[in-house]
Amino acid sequence: MCSLIFETNDRCNDYGRLQIEADAGGLPKSPLFAKSENIFFLKVIEAEIEFVKNNDKVIQLIVHFNGQNQIAKKVK
Repeated sequence: MCSLIFETNDRCNDYGRLQIEADAGGLPKSPLFAKSENIFFLKVIEAEIEFVKNNDKVIQLIVHFNGQNQIAKKVK
């Protein structure tokens, strides 16, 4: 099972930047950079993270990596 952890608070790093971490995939905590309002990319690997909203609330994200699209539903 792959788990993704996102942080958006000031404890993320010195800049309070959105970050992702995927222990199962060996991805250390890495900052995300905006490509558009709902699509972000990483500089450490070639991947994009797409946030999907419903009524202005994020309900899931889609990881676009290595030719695959992996959906991760919001649990909290």
